[in-house]
Amino acid sequence: MLFVVVATFLNSGMATGQTAKASLNTTYQAVRASVVADYGPGDIGLNGDPAAGAKLDKAWTLIADWAADYLTNHPSATPDDFQKGILAFDPGLDMTQMFRLGPHSYLVGVEWQDDILGGNLFIVGPGTNGNRLGVLWNIKDATASSPQASNIIAAWSPSAIAACNNTGCGPMMELAGILPATASGNARFFLRGIHAGDMPFYQTGQLSIWQWDGHAAVPILIQRYQWVPAADSSIPVFNGRYLRLDVMTEYQNFETWPIAARRKAQWMIDIQPSSIKDAGTVATVWELDLLDMLLGQMKAKAGISSLASPQVTTVMSALLTERGLDGEPAITHRLITINPDKSETLCVTFQNPTFSTTHNYGGPDQSYILKIVSHAQSHYFASAVEKNADVCTD
Repeated sequence: MLFVVVATFLNSGMATGQTAKASLNTTYQAVRASVVADYGPGDIGLNGDPAAGAKLDKAWTLIADWAADYLTNHPSATPDDFQKGILAFDPGLDMTQMFRLGPHSYLVGVEWQDDILGGNLFIVGPGTNGNRLGVLWNIKDATASSPQASNIIAAWSPSAIAACNNTGCGPMMELAGILPATASGNARFFLRGIHAGDMPFYQTGQLSIWQWDGHAAVPILIQRYQWVPAADSSIPVFNGRYLRLDVMTEYQNFETWPIAARRKAQWMIDIQPSSIKDAGTVATVWELDLLDMLLGQMKAKAGISSLASPQVTTVMSALLTERGLDGEPAITHRLITINPDKSETLCVTFQNPTFSTTHNYGGPDQSYILKIVSHAQSHYFASAVEKNADVCTD
C-alpha cells in the first residue's frame, strides 16, 4: 500500500504534453513489471538483490511524480477526480483511503492489487518551479533526530526490503490515519507499519506520528512494538484524546510459553493540541501484572504487604526458595506458565528451572491457585494461595 500526502497548488501550471505523459507511464509499467518479476513465490524480500531495490525505489518515485503532475494540471480536482487520475496511470492500483489534511491537501492510500511489496509514504507540494508541484518528502528517504529512530524508519526503504532474507524485516504493510491538528493548525497523522514477512504467531510493527506544516514532515514519535495477529487488533484507534493500539510486551520477572502468552496490553499515546506523549501501556490481564509485581518485590526482598496477605507471602517465599530462585535478579527461562480464568483467580504453574531445547524441564510441576481481590480502583491484592494441580491442568 502506498500513501501519498498531496498538497495542491492553487494556481494552474502549463499542461504536461501527451508525449511526456505517455513516456512516464511507459517507464513506470516497465519498472513495475520488472519489480514483480524479481519477487519470487515465498520470498520475504527481493532476493537480496540491490538492483531489485533500486527498481522498487524507481516505481515508488514515478507514482509520486505522476501524482504531482496530475494535480499541477488539475488544480481544481476533487478527491474523486484525483483517485481517477491515479487509476488512469495504473489500473492495477487500489485506492484504499483518502483523507483531507486541509483545504487543498490530502492523505491518500494506494496499493498494488497483488499487494506484494508493501508501501510508501510521500508528500507532494508546491516547489520553486512556478506553479508546478514537486515531491517534497518521502519516507523511504526519511531520517529522524536519533540513530535509533532513523533505524526504525529505514525499514521503509527499498534497499532494506531488498536485503531482507529473514523475519522482522521485508515489505511494510501500512495503515495511516489523521489525528487532530496542533494548536497552531498544523496537520498531524500516524503511520502504522507491519512487516509482511513476519512470523504467524506474532508480528513486529512500528508506529510513527508526524506533523506536517505545509513544507516539512517532522517525526514526533517513532517506536517498534510486537503484537499477536490471532488475538490483537493491529489498527490504532483514536478516542478523542488517546491513540490506542494492542501490543504484546514482556513481563519483568517471569517468562511465558508460548510466545502468544506474553503480556497483553494497550499502548496509549496522549494526543494534545500542544504535545504528544507516550502514556505507556495498560494491561488487559491485570492479574498477571500483580503476579509480576509480587515476584519482583520478593526477589528484591522488599515488603509486599500492600500487594499480598501474610499467607500468600509465606507460601510464595517458600516456593521461590525451594525452586532456587530466591534473590535472583531475574527469571531467565520459561519457569512459569499462566492460565487466568474468568474469575479473579490465577492458576500459576511453577516448573523446574532446567531448560532444554526439547522443552523437557524435568521435575514435578507445582501448580497453585492465587486468589485476587480488588481493594480500590486500580489496586489489586493477593488474598490467598493454595496448591491445586488438578484445576490448573483442566
